[in-house]
Formats: sequence, C-alpha cells, structure tokens
Amino acid sequence: ILRPYQMLGVTWLHRHAQSHAGAVLGDDMGLGKTIQTIALIRALYSSETGAGETLPSLVLCPKSLLGNWAAEFAKFAPEIPVVVVSGSDRKNTLANIPVGCVIITSYPLIIRDLPAYLKLELRVAALDEASFIRNPDTEVAKAVRSLRAKFRIALTGTPVENGVRDLWSIFNFAVPGYLGSQTQFKERFEQPIAAGLGTPAGQDAANRLKRLVRPFFLRRTKKEVLKDLPEKIEQVLWCEMSQGQGEVYRRVPEEGR
Repeated sequence: ILRPYQMLGVTWLHRHAQSHAGAVLGDDMGLGKTIQTIALIRALYSSETGAGETLPSLVLCPKSLLGNWAAEFAKFAPEIPVVVVSGSDRKNTLANIPVGCVIITSYPLIIRDLPAYLKLELRVAALDEASFIRNPDTEVAKAVRSLRAKFRIALTGTPVENGVRDLWSIFNFAVPGYLGSQTQFKERFEQPIAAGLGTPAGQDAANRLKRLVRPFFLRRTKKEVLKDLPEKIEQVLWCEMSQGQGEVYRRVPEEGR
C-alpha cells in the first residue's frame, strides 16, 4: 500500500506521462523512488495493454542494483515480464524482447548495446541514480539522451552535486532542450550562480532556475514526510558461516593475538 506522499508522487508522474512530458523525481534516499516508478509503469502497463499498446519500458541503474530492481518488480508487479540484460548473452536477449516487458540493464552496458536499444520505441525510460549522467559530455550521458521513449524519468536524491550543470545534464535527458543549450544555460544560470548567491545577478538566476524546473521536478525530504513514515524497524538475522569462512574468521583474531 503506497503511503500518501508516494501516491502523490505516482499521480504526479502519471500526469506527466500522459502528456508525454519528462520528469525528475528527486526524493530523498529511502522515500521509495523505486516503488513509485514501478507503480507508474504498472499503471501504464495495465491501461495500455487493454488498449492494445504494448511497448517495452527500460530501467537503467548501477550494476549492483540490477537484482534489486528485478526482485521489486517480481514482488510488486508480477504480471509484467522482466528481462535483465547482463552477461555475455546480451545480444540474443535483446533480439528476443517479450511484448510489453520491462528491460533492466546497467549504465556501462547501455553504451555497448546502444545500437540494439535505438531500434526500440520505449514507453518509459527510467534512470535510477541519475547522477551517473551529471557530466553531459560522458559517453553514457550521450547514449541515454539518444534513446527513443514516450516518457523519460530521472530518479536521483542528489540532483546537484558539483554545480547546477549537473541539473542541466539530468534535465537534458528528462526534458530535452527545455533548459536551452549547454552554452545558453552556462551564460544564463551557471556563471551568475557560481559568482555567488549573495549577488543580485546570482540570486536572480537561482530564482529563475527554480521557477523553470519546478513543473518537472518533484522533491520531498524525509523531514517533510516524516509523519507518513513507519516506526523504525530493527531486525537481527543470524547467518551460519561456511567452513572456509569460519577458518578465515578464526585466523584473523589469532594473527592479531
């Protein structure tokens, strides 16, 4: 059951998806960006399968999260076929994509397999940990910008790390061209803000940028939605070590002594 702020997020995403406008979901870590994305894809899958439209969707994430995304889809949207593209058999996997499935792959692999993805029209292209493309000049940033998708969503709890250029790069994926070219953005926003928010020009640029991104950018902090979060749950799980692990574990304190 989605929490109230998560339901608000899914509704907001769905509204943008229906209008084919991209979005950036910038909730704090731990607030459920994954489940909100799955709920959105499930809603689109249900409505569009009934209407005869069965385009695949793509989730792009760090390699370490491939299994987590697959498990979350199996748990919360078991009716949607999921294909994890990884390993040496990727070419064969991409050549046999099931109708209406969700493809899950990693950032390094999107560069290697880009020709296959460019042949696909996607319903949703979702970037998890979208700060991976904060540098717009990298191969991965260029690759994801070339994808063909009806709806683009960037998920990141850290939309600005090094400077506002990070935000431009993420927006240039989610809402291509909305913030102008990189040169225009640098002149209008990046340079004045870098000069200092204490200056009139810097503060004016920051205010204008806030107004521009607000329609396509949703961010909630833990402090804002704390009342909706459950009480902290602590769970202790005991794990028996294998014989080899036990030998290593015993050897360390023995060597220390």
